[in-house]
Amino acid sequence: MATLVDECKALISDYLPTVFGQGDSDCLVEVQPRKLLDGYSDIPVALWGQSLTGETIQVNMLNPALRRFLGRFASRGIGGAEEYDNVRYRFVNSTADPTESISSL
Repeated sequence: MATLVDECKALISDYLPTVFGQGDSDCLVEVQPRKLLDGYSDIPVALWGQSLTGETIQVNMLNPALRRFLGRFASRGIGGAEEYDNVRYRFVNSTADPTESISSL
């Protein structure tokens, strides 16, 4: 049985290139936290993001440096948040109600 750490890693290694590799690798990251990527019904974790600039920003999710950062971050599993290039990222359990725990990342 896969652990949540394994699920976070799979989200980045398997789902990220599939979702953002279909021609549009950009994602809009808003000031209010929002889900950027999830594993649908296959993986019970999601990646959330929040812009720290005070405005919505565009992020290339296939940027190699960002993918390396997210890969390292995924090995910590769900819970804590990390910042990269004016965005705060957090892996969350997608089976929980995110509105209860995420007013800000």
